[in-house]
Amino acid sequence: MLYLCWYFLASYLEHHQAVKVDEKMLTPHDDLFAVDGSADGNTIVVGKFGSILLSADGGKSWQARSSGTAQVLSAVSFADKTHGFVVGSGGTLLATDDGGATWRAQNSGTKEHLLAVHAVSANQIFAVGAFGTLLSSSDGGRSWLKHDMKWEVLIERIVKEGGLVEPNLNAVHFASPESGWIAGEFGLILHTNDGGRNWNSNAMAVTCRNCTALNSSTIATALPRVRPVHCCRRAMAGNSGQRLMRP
Repeated sequence: MLYLCWYFLASYLEHHQAVKVDEKMLTPHDDLFAVDGSADGNTIVVGKFGSILLSADGGKSWQARSSGTAQVLSAVSFADKTHGFVVGSGGTLLATDDGGATWRAQNSGTKEHLLAVHAVSANQIFAVGAFGTLLSSSDGGRSWLKHDMKWEVLIERIVKEGGLVEPNLNAVHFASPESGWIAGEFGLILHTNDGGRNWNSNAMAVTCRNCTALNSSTIATALPRVRPVHCCRRAMAGNSGQRLMRP
């Protein structure tokens, strides 16, 4: 009887020992969400767990670079071959001025998930994200302005039907320092002609329920949406398997 007691006790302890948890590292199966770079510079890829990968040889080899964060990194945009910006969850904002070799954190002033970023120049940058978040910087990211969006005007019909909402803004792209576009939930497409100071909604969006990426020729391709993603700087995507083009 005593032997059986010791046997069951030993078996219990063996199966209830503390499990060692290793630090989560990027594996070949983990998600990468965005890529950008210049033809004569480095290529940067970002993804889960704060991962940043750099290629200086056209993708033949990749090196992991330190981001200083474990947050999901959603998007990356380079203004030129040295100045780039990365955004992600928890309001994460990173900047580089050496082509992506090193990255430094910037204070975005928000904790919302930032989904897309576009560097118009080394000084002028726009970032968008969850719950109608729109940020801009005119000093290379040293300070950021959070824009107050008038959703009761921009999505008047939706607000009248369901109350005040703050749609996710999934993509941002500027064709010039003055002309820019934002795409988001509810088929939302916003346009500015004054460098982001004022935004107007665009009627083109009525058949695209959720747009997730933009380009300068304002073409929308509707894709099944699993999560808000920034596909690339040269496409626009959403739901429903539709493609939209502005006249």
